[in-house]
Amino acid sequence: MWLNAAAAWTLPLISLPGWGPVEVQSKFDRSIPKVIDKLPQPGHPIVTIQPERFEAATAAVPPMSVAGWIMAIYLAGVVILAARFLYRTGRLCILVRKKSHRKMPRRHFHRTR
Repeated sequence: MWLNAAAAWTLPLISLPGWGPVEVQSKFDRSIPKVIDKLPQPGHPIVTIQPERFEAATAAVPPMSVAGWIMAIYLAGVVILAARFLYRTGRLCILVRKKSHRKMPRRHFHRTR
């Protein structure tokens, strides 16, 4: 335990080599151009993109999976419980605002042995 306490107080005072994100990023920025220059340049395009017409009106909506139904039931429960919580919290605020104080009868508690 004392070793951990001593290390916690002395390690910030010791200068350590920098391995932070700035040093790593600068080393990365210097090495990437060297790698890019060694790559062969393609003579022709590797991929040609041919756009296809997409019609949203004819696209079929896939049926819900079991996981989708479970998620829908879960979210419905969350919404119901949140509405119930907000309703009860609102009713409590209304009761507190009315300040319906009733005088409670005094009760004397006695020790029993």
